[in-house]
Amino acid sequence: MRKAVCMACCAALMLCGCGGGSDPDIAKVHKDFLEYTFGGNYSIKKNAEKCNEEQNVWEITFTDKKGSEKTKEITLDIESDEDFAKYECNWQMLNFVEGQIGLAVNDELYEQLIKPNFDCVQSAEDPFKYEGDGFTLTVIAECYDLFDPSDEILEADLDSKSGVSYVDTELKSWAQMKTNGMQIYITLEDAADVDAVSQKLLKFGGDYCEYTVSPQNYCFSLHAPDDSGELQMVASGCKVMGEDDDASAYSVSYILKRLGRMSDNTVATDGEDIM
Repeated sequence: MRKAVCMACCAALMLCGCGGGSDPDIAKVHKDFLEYTFGGNYSIKKNAEKCNEEQNVWEITFTDKKGSEKTKEITLDIESDEDFAKYECNWQMLNFVEGQIGLAVNDELYEQLIKPNFDCVQSAEDPFKYEGDGFTLTVIAECYDLFDPSDEILEADLDSKSGVSYVDTELKSWAQMKTNGMQIYITLEDAADVDAVSQKLLKFGGDYCEYTVSPQNYCFSLHAPDDSGELQMVASGCKVMGEDDDASAYSVSYILKRLGRMSDNTVATDGEDIM
């Protein structure tokens, strides 16, 4: 009997990380997916020095789309509930990979479409923000599968044949997926610049549609101060599920409803929160 109890204790300890709760071994659980999404060019290890009783820290090293080696961290809270720990592990992994995909999409967007249409430079603090003469351009590249996903959605996306591949990321195919969306907000310092920048935004929108062929979800908008100094939307272009739509209605909540996925627990944000 003592031997059986001892074996049970050992099994429980194997579920624990540096702390004392349930801790999925992310390197083993997602080995096939990591091999697939990074084309086999990656390494992952637990950083024992940063682990504590409340969380574990994993380091993933990979080669980015520009050919540079990068190391990023995934932090997992140590949970008492094994099912929730598994869910959190899956969500954090998908969030990590989609974050790298978003950066790659943003880089291509800038080189191919933003730079030819707008005279601006990338912010040193935020890679998704660009500063121009009298305006700021902000990019939001979203994967809607990250918003309150079911276990089934996470498991499907983290399958080694899911198509969620960092090494194969390119803007055209990314924009054609119904579960992705691109938002661009341009804010002006002076309303006198509305006409000139509106024309640039119009051309940019046309170039984006031509470059991506059949984009599913996007909202490009221009905002300028009114007489009281409050920012107002003065120009926009928007598609949802490949069809023209109202930019004022575009939000994560709206997209999720169109996907048939809205739930009471969904935390949905509008891009205007960034302004």
